[in-house]
Amino acid sequence: LIIITELWITNEQKILYTIPNYKLVIKKSFQRAGGSGIFLKQDMEFEQINTLELNLAQCEDVWIKIKTQQRSHLIVGSVYRHPGQDVKQFEEEFNNCLEKLHDNGGNYVVAGDFNIDLNKNDKNTKNYKNDIESHGCVQIIKEPTRYSYLMNPAILDHIYTKLDFNRDNPKRCITPPTYMC
Repeated sequence: LIIITELWITNEQKILYTIPNYKLVIKKSFQRAGGSGIFLKQDMEFEQINTLELNLAQCEDVWIKIKTQQRSHLIVGSVYRHPGQDVKQFEEEFNNCLEKLHDNGGNYVVAGDFNIDLNKNDKNTKNYKNDIESHGCVQIIKEPTRYSYLMNPAILDHIYTKLDFNRDNPKRCITPPTYMC
């Protein structure tokens, strides 16, 4: 699986972005920037899930349920939250989504560009982190993913899961993204 954000493409342009033996599921942005997608191997059985969508004006997210060998299924989400999307409103909708994922068995990985800097230590960021942790999921990315001469290093890209990758699949790894601006 490859989870991507800020695609800047339409459904029609999807054919221009191919990886051999992979298919792409996207949620296009209604703005110039944004968009969200998931590349998955051609032979993977999956269904797109619309009931988990956050339905926020400045957020694109796409969700799929993959049939797996070890488990009955794995839910994968790709999320892009535009910097202008109200953080409190996003937090509320994302918490509702995490509750649904928990009720659905807890086998999930959600990744993307959340544009919420987890390196900050302010009240809003602490509340956001506490809400996420209250669902029992773990934020995988611990190092900055955005470096810029205009700002301090930031963790804007997040990967959330309840899976234990050491136990569940020791031969797999998650590689966090890094951006240089």
